[in-house]
Amino acid sequence: MSTVPERNVEARHLVWSLYRDSADEDYLIARRSAQSKLSRPFYWNALQALEKYLKCILLLNDRSIDSYSHDLVKPWLVVKEVCGRLLPDLICPPHYVNTRRTGISIPFELTEQFLKRYEYLGHPNNRYRYYSTSHGDYDLHKFDEVCFRLRRVCFPLDMIPGSETRSFREILSIDDSIQIHHQFSFLPTTLKGAERRRRIQALSWMNFSYCEDLALKRGKVLAGGRAENSSLWLLANTI
Repeated sequence: MSTVPERNVEARHLVWSLYRDSADEDYLIARRSAQSKLSRPFYWNALQALEKYLKCILLLNDRSIDSYSHDLVKPWLVVKEVCGRLLPDLICPPHYVNTRRTGISIPFELTEQFLKRYEYLGHPNNRYRYYSTSHGDYDLHKFDEVCFRLRRVCFPLDMIPGSETRSFREILSIDDSIQIHHQFSFLPTTLKGAERRRRIQALSWMNFSYCEDLALKRGKVLAGGRAENSSLWLLANTI
């Protein structure tokens, strides 16, 4: 028996609008924050983007999101069951990056561990600088890669679209580099001029996951780092 998202095109587009498109906007702001080396806005918006992509996948595959607030790990475990091999357990650097030469401190990380870190660092409790943050030299690439992987499976995976004979799951499993979704919601065709260029620059800056060719021209995966102590820590150490 097919699910509501599979039967109802309006239901699918509502979920995409409320969750995927909203996540796209948070993704852009997170990248702009990383460019400016603003750790807290980066993690806050990164959490929002990841949370919404996860919830989008669950809703489109007939799973409830009622029990999740700003969690990442709990919905990830269910999403992993839904998506199976379409999602990676381990985040790896691009195969052509020499991690020794570039000085990447933690090149490999379990996806669950990555999400656990971002759930902590981007949590609403830290809006007021309650605890310290550290934006590592390789975190932006990991964030890009996880967003790429989650965004591409924001579909009712067992639905057979249009005149296809294969389900979305089968189509995606053939090539793990394809992103079926249309362009990002923050790049509408009506947007012209300087603002469009600024958004494209923020999206493409050292982005090996979405804009590999441009990233390769820049020749490095590092995006800098920034550590910042919490206001409470500073207060405790100045009294």
